[in-house]
Amino acid sequence: MSFQSQLKDHLGDYKISNLGIPEDGFWRSKPYRHILPKELYKLNILETIRDEFWDYFESQNALKMHRYFYHLNSSQAMCFNLFYPFIMDNNRYLNILLGTLGLPTNGVSEASFEKVIDKTEGTNFDFYIGYENGMQILFEVKLQESGFGSAINNEERNKKFKRIYKKRMRNIISTRFQNRLVFFKYYQLIRNLTYLGYNDKTHLFFILPFENKALENKTSELIHFLIDGKYKDRVNIQFLENLVSGLVKKCETAGDDLLKKHFDWFTSKYIILSKGSVKTKKPYT
Repeated sequence: MSFQSQLKDHLGDYKISNLGIPEDGFWRSKPYRHILPKELYKLNILETIRDEFWDYFESQNALKMHRYFYHLNSSQAMCFNLFYPFIMDNNRYLNILLGTLGLPTNGVSEASFEKVIDKTEGTNFDFYIGYENGMQILFEVKLQESGFGSAINNEERNKKFKRIYKKRMRNIISTRFQNRLVFFKYYQLIRNLTYLGYNDKTHLFFILPFENKALENKTSELIHFLIDGKYKDRVNIQFLENLVSGLVKKCETAGDDLLKKHFDWFTSKYIILSKGSVKTKKPYT
């Protein structure tokens, strides 16, 4: 059984046993166990942060909900559940996240969702941390996806390719991946990687489940898109299982019962482990 099928089965059980909702939600007029009834979309945020998060969401005019947010396997919902605890109460707990990721804990100027750095180009990053010294940490978060998004090579995108992306790819993306057809095949991935050229303090984090083998295999190839080692050193692949395990330990050390409870519940919802699976950080080779 694929990871995607396992996840849907698991979340279908979760919807009944943890949320107490036996009703199926609908997608394309068909019922599915892992989908919430549309009107109950707010329950896709864990109870530990639910009220605070929705107050925050409604205060952020630029923050938009994805169309299928009410699906329990929504990557956007998972991203909110993963990162919001650290920015609530004016970034009160942010140092726990930064310490777990091995990032500087001082000088943070911004931590936000769906960040658009270049409004002309338009890429938005799932989560963003900015520092006063110009350092940027960009996050791309995946859950059930089996790959990175491609794009149809239409007239508008072709103009954008010529006007923006050809220049951006120089000195960052290997020449064999710079032609138009390859670019549109790996559209989302290459767009993200080009931001490494924004400045030499920009780092890109990919967060994905180790158990999602289809996506893990594709992500392991991303290093071959880059021209040289200086960019490779600023790409970090984090497996969700490892990250959450590290966060739980940090919360235990900090003695924070709320965060510990939150990530215990996060684990119950999102973490699926095969028997005997080994979670290792992906080497850059």
